Formats: sequence, structure tokens, C-alpha cells
Amino acid sequence: MAIYSRLVEHRVNDALSDTRVVLIVGPRQSGKTTLAKKTAKAVTATARKSAVLFYNTLRHGMEYSDPGASHYEENYRRRVLTNLERRAKSFGYTLQPAPTSG
Repeated sequence: MAIYSRLVEHRVNDALSDTRVVLIVGPRQSGKTTLAKKTAKAVTATARKSAVLFYNTLRHGMEYSDPGASHYEENYRRRVLTNLERRAKSFGYTLQPAPTSG
């Protein structure tokens, strides 16, 4: 069963950045619970990452160094490329880099 991205997800995330409680209402079978669970997982993951960084800083005297947006973008690009290669392989294809012009 596919879970489709909903336009309201951005509104819920924006509301959560402003307040601690958000009420999700709607008709039956419209995905309210799924939206709440999906949002809760993202919030929990972010909170855990922050807590681990804070703990390591206090416990081991480590200094936090922000890897920067380019680090995260490179990881994302690598992950997307790996997934594309895996999907191409499942269909019997092999991906090759496009020749650079110049």
C-alpha cells in the first residue's frame, strides 16, 4: 500500500514549529492517523539526533562541528544514485554516467 505525500503535511510541520500541540481533524478514512504517526516519527528522529549530539558533547567533551548543507546534499545525492542503480539492476539495466561535454 502506497502512502502519498499530502499537501497538509507542510502545514502540520509549520504549525508544530510554532506550537507544541496541533489538532488534526477531518472525515473518516482521510489519513489523519497516518499523518500523525508519520509526523511523530520525524519529530522523534530529530529529537533523538539532537539528544545524542548533546550527550556526546557533555560526556566526552566533544565539540560539535556542523557538517553543513553540502554534506547532507552529497549524502542525499549518493543515496538517490544508489537507489537508482539498484532499481535499474532489478530491471536488467546498468547505469552509466553521461559523457561530459567540453
